[in-house]
Amino acid sequence: MHRSPSHMRKRKERFLAILEDNQALCNHITGVKLESDYRNISWMTDELMDRILCNLSEHSILTSLEISGKVKTGVDGRHLHDTLFASIPPTITHIALNNIRGMSPLSFQFFRHVSVLRFTGVFTRAAGRQTLAQTLQNYPPQCQGLQPHPRMLEYSRQPKWGEEWTARSQEVLPHYVNLEQLEEADFQTYSEDDVSTLVSTLRAGGQSVQRLSINVSGLTSVEGILPASAMEIASMDKLKTLTLNTEYWEVYPIQVRPWQAVTYALEVLHCRKVESLTIVNHYGGRRREDWVRFLASMDNIGMRTAGETRVEDRVKEVPGATWLLSLVILDVRDQDTPEPHYKSRKQVPYSGGIGIAYTSPVKKRNARKEKTTAAPFGSAVVKKALLDALDVLDELEATDREGEQMEDGQCCYDDSEIAANTWESHHFSDDIAEIALDDEPVGVNSMETATMDMMESLDHDHDFTADVDPVDARNDSPPPEQRETESAKAAARLQTSWATTLPSLEDPYLEFKAQLYGKPIPAVTTTLTFKCELPAGQCTYSSNEVQVLSLDGFWDIVAYSCRCDSLCKVLVRNGFFPSSPAVPRLAVAIPLLDFYRSLFEQSCDAVTAFSDACKKYYKRRGFHHRNSKVGRSLVMDTGF
Repeated sequence: MHRSPSHMRKRKERFLAILEDNQALCNHITGVKLESDYRNISWMTDELMDRILCNLSEHSILTSLEISGKVKTGVDGRHLHDTLFASIPPTITHIALNNIRGMSPLSFQFFRHVSVLRFTGVFTRAAGRQTLAQTLQNYPPQCQGLQPHPRMLEYSRQPKWGEEWTARSQEVLPHYVNLEQLEEADFQTYSEDDVSTLVSTLRAGGQSVQRLSINVSGLTSVEGILPASAMEIASMDKLKTLTLNTEYWEVYPIQVRPWQAVTYALEVLHCRKVESLTIVNHYGGRRREDWVRFLASMDNIGMRTAGETRVEDRVKEVPGATWLLSLVILDVRDQDTPEPHYKSRKQVPYSGGIGIAYTSPVKKRNARKEKTTAAPFGSAVVKKALLDALDVLDELEATDREGEQMEDGQCCYDDSEIAANTWESHHFSDDIAEIALDDEPVGVNSMETATMDMMESLDHDHDFTADVDPVDARNDSPPPEQRETESAKAAARLQTSWATTLPSLEDPYLEFKAQLYGKPIPAVTTTLTFKCELPAGQCTYSSNEVQVLSLDGFWDIVAYSCRCDSLCKVLVRNGFFPSSPAVPRLAVAIPLLDFYRSLFEQSCDAVTAFSDACKKYYKRRGFHHRNSKVGRSLVMDTGF
């Protein structure tokens, strides 16, 4: 990075001191990634970096190593084979190299235990040659030690930065790497050397490849080289998944080149048992109308080559091929990217912490059923009875008001008119209003009698406020706003207590994880002891009964604690997380919480969700799932 050599050395010394003081921290380190903004990478190849790798190899299980050069001209890799690569532990199975120049071919002898190789812009040199004739012949030196047997190989090259390399990749790669067990390969073909690397790789390991991805954008530019070499490619009988990618810009004829390379690749590759064929076309032209015109002429011109051969016909010649044609339009002017739609839990990117909860897609339901409202049984009768009761009350009120007006000498309205007005004011249903208005108006006494039959007797002198519970003026209960404030204060006090307690639980938690890593979960003991820092007899201790929940049941145990070692620390050190920051009465097993977290991260409707959660849970506990072809299903780590 942008640091001076002395500053980088101080940072490495500080990091090494942290690793030596906290060996439990190494249990959580599984990979090493080194990046450099300078061409000189001497800070990667000194003895201090060797000590850091040795420390990590002794106290952790490293599985991946990535070296990336951020400088345009590439980093200098001439001394990687005798410094950094020589210290690679045998547990590393993934190696990714990016933008490295001058790397010695002798580096491949240290990759013998690697199963995944990723090369992007890696240029080797002919180091260790004995004679000038061998140098002029561009012949690589003899392989020393065991060869790597990768199962996955990814190769891409930036031709702008590779003018000074000597040994060609098509000679170095098959010479130092055994491709007999290769199962997956990914190639970017932009130049003659890239195509030659593809041909030599398929010639050496094509019989075992099951998944192959090729960028065929540069195939048509080297047609004079590929046909002669392609005849030597063996039949790929195990190939099941084939992906062909094309990238075309404004400089290419859009109606000819996109499918010319695809058809050419299908003619050259001898694949007979392909189950899935995906063709992805990346178009980055500046004129969108060219792409629209290409789609409009696909049946006539766009999907035909010079020999009038359609891609569909070539695909149909593959026995049992179920292929998918995906046309991806990429416009360099578009800046707004739509929100991604994840169809499975594995597609959700990692965001740190507990992760993003995946919810199952909502099924489309019938809108007609959702909009149908169901009326409760008997609601119409109850509604009519309530409306009748309101009418009776309105007529009683109108009669009283009429009597008062007669006493004052004012004119009054007819009873029928008042009744009609009251019915019109309360009856919202037309059918009920028509039935009620057709009846002859009755007297007040008869209406009151009918109302008594339907409802309970109503005492007009009764004060309805008496039905409400009286509030004692001497009651000291706080109002709702104050009660909410008290609950918020209680929650704030609880949060403050947890914020004070959690930092003190880090060391006991790391101690428990270090003791249990790679080992079976011990049985629950009925008594938990404490670790006192004071001499015997100078500290007061206490005993507490705690109910603990584990993976296979729950038990009541007795936990002893003192002022030096709190009850929460004792529980966490023995593998139980407390339910309260002060005096917990309930604790949950930490392995059970880890398993719940793994299950939450892998939660979805897929059949393999539970198995993926178990695999992640086992890996965090030190049980790494190996490849089934190696002969071991679950391998337990041994010590530190």
